[in-house]
Amino acid sequence: MNRVFGLFFCALLLTGNSLLNAQSFIGYSNGNVVRKNGVRFGNGTTQGMAIRIPAEKAGMLKGCKITGVKTAFATTQVSDLKIFVTKDLNAEPLYCEDVSGATTSWKDFRFSNPVTIDGDEFYVGYTFSVLETYRPLLFDESTDFGHQIAWAYNGGIWEDITGRGYGAPNIRVNLESAPEFSDLIIKPVDASGYYKEGNSYSFGGQIFNFGTRSVTSFDISCQLGDGEPVVTEVRNVRLASGETYDFRLPEYNAGESGKLPFKISVSNINGTEDDDATDNLSVADTYIYPSWVQKKVLIENFTGQTCGNCPTGHANMKAALAGIEDEFIQVTHHSGYNPDAFTMNEDISYTWFYGGRTFAPAAMFNRAPFADGLASVVFATTDTRSLASAVKAFREEPPYVSLQLLNSFDEATREGDITVNVHTFVVPSDARHMLNLFLVQDGLAGYQSGAGSAYVHDHVFRGSLTGDWGVVVDLIEGRTTSKTFHYVLPEKIQSSYEGKTEFEAVPANMSLVAFVSNAAASPLQCVVYNSASIGLTGTSTGISGASDTPSARLVINGRDLSVTGTGVAEVYTPAGQLVRRIVANGSERMASGVYVVRIVNADGTVTARKVVLK
Repeated sequence: MNRVFGLFFCALLLTGNSLLNAQSFIGYSNGNVVRKNGVRFGNGTTQGMAIRIPAEKAGMLKGCKITGVKTAFATTQVSDLKIFVTKDLNAEPLYCEDVSGATTSWKDFRFSNPVTIDGDEFYVGYTFSVLETYRPLLFDESTDFGHQIAWAYNGGIWEDITGRGYGAPNIRVNLESAPEFSDLIIKPVDASGYYKEGNSYSFGGQIFNFGTRSVTSFDISCQLGDGEPVVTEVRNVRLASGETYDFRLPEYNAGESGKLPFKISVSNINGTEDDDATDNLSVADTYIYPSWVQKKVLIENFTGQTCGNCPTGHANMKAALAGIEDEFIQVTHHSGYNPDAFTMNEDISYTWFYGGRTFAPAAMFNRAPFADGLASVVFATTDTRSLASAVKAFREEPPYVSLQLLNSFDEATREGDITVNVHTFVVPSDARHMLNLFLVQDGLAGYQSGAGSAYVHDHVFRGSLTGDWGVVVDLIEGRTTSKTFHYVLPEKIQSSYEGKTEFEAVPANMSLVAFVSNAAASPLQCVVYNSASIGLTGTSTGISGASDTPSARLVINGRDLSVTGTGVAEVYTPAGQLVRRIVANGSERMASGVYVVRIVNADGTVTARKVVLK
């Protein structure tokens, strides 16, 4: 174990010290204390936290004396409590003092010998012993800081816990004769999400006043890519030292697509420059998806014909998706309860996602937890609160890839070919990625406990064209990968259970569902990024809009494309990536290949066609 707390400068806390004059508290906590939300790191009985004061801030405090530390804990059942000041968390401290009397509210622990700040970076914190059954550490639960601000003692080492979602450690430094200075910190702004070109979005964040001077006015600037910065003036506020300020900016139009830097900065503090401007800017890359991108959330239901509560679960799902059904694709696995007349072998394989006891009615969205800290991606659909949370969470997740399905099916021979084009905008993870292709059928009538003998079963999984877990697909940023599958639809599909029951496979009621996901050893890490579906008798999906009365016409001459009449042609790759815009009576020479051309007519209607240029 690292020798962080030696005996050097350790002393017994002197009680009854009189308050020193001109006391100030600095730190990163906004003062919020919620005892029930304690945290621990690792299983060790030694726990601890520290905050880092960088040189830029230590320089403003040079010559000030640290007279103590103010903190709060989630339990009083701690022992061997030591408060320290150090320049290196893995070396002997500058000062260390044994104290007692841990409380679940803020308490000021005074040093016997004050420590003078010399302007160099330093850390202030504590360690103590506590039983493994306690979660003793408290954070303010604000928005996270950046810049390696928060540290925790875990299993013999100090680790950076900034950005873990806890906010700031509830640690404040007691200073004697601190100068007046202004110092606003803009916390890292979360720029992840699903943003599309041409739409407007409102971004928000949080500002913290580290300075000793109250702030009454400041400006916030927001800039996306090379767009014109939008400046919001904040006036007539009173942001005291140690307080946070939540802001929401006016709507910002995403006028261009692609990976763009997203910048939010704070300036003009009380009409002048900040005394430490090093943390006045938050920069994060975000992705603005083209306007034509279609994102679908995959819902996989678990059910059973002998499950008496399943009709209620189905009804809850229908209610949760009311009005937004087009944003989701449903597949129903007849597993998780008792196997029945619709159960296929693969259905049983997918109960692996439960990670333990199976039950129904249940569902998983994009094969991912809908909130942090969940032990399973599967949850009961009788829980309408969790269902609503999942719907909200996954609507806001970015798709990373787009999928286009090009399908041909001969109803006479019942044979077909489907090509899945996967275009990668952002590589979502370092994991191996899989393409899955399911066959799904609606309108299958049969028994259902609690609903009678003629219950209509929809979204029923009828098999996979890619095996239980899919086929590997390489995701390369900016590129399209294509895979083609040949299939034969039998007259009837036989289940794997309940006497191997056969049901007629009606093409008009069937669809193909494709999705791209992670491949991982943990059921918690096989997230689906995007999905698409197409009716078995359909020909293509991924480019939307159609018109029977065009005002413009596409003319093809070799590899030259031109438009006559009044309208604009948009030329896409099969994956839906826009590569050309051709104005009315204009012409463009294209490379050889397959394209989908979408003509926007003068009246706003759309025609679309597939072309092959050689």
